[in-house]
Amino acid sequence: MSPPLRVEESSVYAVMKTRVIFVLTIAFAVNTFAEPILRYSGTVYYPSGEPAAGVHVAFYPGFYLGSGNYAEVRTDTNGRYEIIQQPKTSNIMIGPINPTNSIMASDVEKNFAAIQFFGAGVSNVDLTLRPAITLSGSVKNTDGKPVPGAELDVRFLSGNSITPLRSQSTTVSELGLFFSPVLPQGREYWIYGIKAKGYGSTFAHLEAKDTKTGTYNFPPFVLKPTNYKLAGRVLDNNGKPLIGARVSFSGPGQPQDSSTNTDSEGKFFFDAVCEGPIKIYANYQDPHDSSIYMNLNGGSGMEVKAGDTNILITLRDATISAWDVPTFRMAGTVYDSSNEPAPGVTFHVWRSANPFTSFFSGGSGDYKVRWQHMLGKPTASTNTSVLLGRDPSRNLVVTRELDETTTNLDLHLQSGLAIAGVVLDASGVAIANAKMSLHLSILGADAELTQTTTDEKGRFLFEALPSEARYVVNVEAFNNGQLLTGAFQVSGGNKNLILKPTIHRPYEIIHPISPACAR
Repeated sequence: MSPPLRVEESSVYAVMKTRVIFVLTIAFAVNTFAEPILRYSGTVYYPSGEPAAGVHVAFYPGFYLGSGNYAEVRTDTNGRYEIIQQPKTSNIMIGPINPTNSIMASDVEKNFAAIQFFGAGVSNVDLTLRPAITLSGSVKNTDGKPVPGAELDVRFLSGNSITPLRSQSTTVSELGLFFSPVLPQGREYWIYGIKAKGYGSTFAHLEAKDTKTGTYNFPPFVLKPTNYKLAGRVLDNNGKPLIGARVSFSGPGQPQDSSTNTDSEGKFFFDAVCEGPIKIYANYQDPHDSSIYMNLNGGSGMEVKAGDTNILITLRDATISAWDVPTFRMAGTVYDSSNEPAPGVTFHVWRSANPFTSFFSGGSGDYKVRWQHMLGKPTASTNTSVLLGRDPSRNLVVTRELDETTTNLDLHLQSGLAIAGVVLDASGVAIANAKMSLHLSILGADAELTQTTTDEKGRFLFEALPSEARYVVNVEAFNNGQLLTGAFQVSGGNKNLILKPTIHRPYEIIHPISPACAR
């Protein structure tokens, strides 16, 4: 039996190198959708085939977070259960989308458990109980003494998410011991966020191959005391204190969720820090200008020592490519084709030092853009930049040439170009889930503008494109074990483009492909 893998919070996602794993408590995206009431029913059986009466059944949602509490019921005398999961009071879900739901059944008296994973569209879920496993362990400090009152979460892998087993943390006993009984065997488990007041934290991961047994006792978890401090100041590139900058730190065994905001003098202070390696991170979003965002070393942070109370952090604007090149600012209002303010329009400055930096219009159509000329020796052509504004949801677009004298510019969106088509293999069969990258070239500056994938019928659509630009679509897909690729010059309008990628053997070096023009 291999020992459990200990990991720190910043490396949770690196443990499973062949899979993408998400922790549901960490926000990656905000998805807004209308949630229905979910209903599940089924029968729980013992290994003998008898219905299991009075056993505990719990529903663990994937993408559906529910009302904040997991639905839990008990089976009736016939082993039947019915789960009704109410929707959340808010329709905003924070977290990654995980299509896998699960239902777990457990009989504490007989030490049996079972779990069933399923996706959307399933309403009947039967389970057959099997012998269960009990996870146990102890929590101690660096002197070897128990840490009573420490908290931890037991989690299991469901689809691509590490799902909490219970809605509340498990509390360690006065002797520093914890138990998590009656769990399904052969599953992947995590002991997540072991923490206590006055101490740091630690984690552990248990692979599925090590849970095919009745018990597993973790080696003692050791928490380091938080007997150090960290303090310092956060400044911008001009030496001005930044008020409200977000500062955090992490490291092996350090406390979880260690973050704070700087005060009116740009100062920050942490009074609960453990000995050992530490990385400190800082970022700043201007509350009055959303185009200004600064971070520390591109988000990679910097190393500091526990006990350092004179840390000086200088943040750089992430939208600025070079500090020895002038930065130009432009603002205005963008209107739609009906002359109404247009919120949510995305802006990029093409032929600039920062073409991949996005800016967005506000609720009143107001926008602010910061940009620089292309790096290197300027020429007549490189001195001209282009502001590109897009609203793909309404197929609206606007472009305007810029120079350093342009400081205020109101814009009016117009109907954009659309490029649509179908991706086929050499036999004329539509290819679903093909990866497509659209490159835009304007004023001689070429870069990727956006990406998409084909639907189940091989169809794709790019919208809100300026008609004066030139376009190349790169296509890549795996079909029947073969790599299919293609690069195509395309034009828009209402034409349907049929792209036929060239077939290559896997790992063959792909040479440039002659452009196929739209027909």
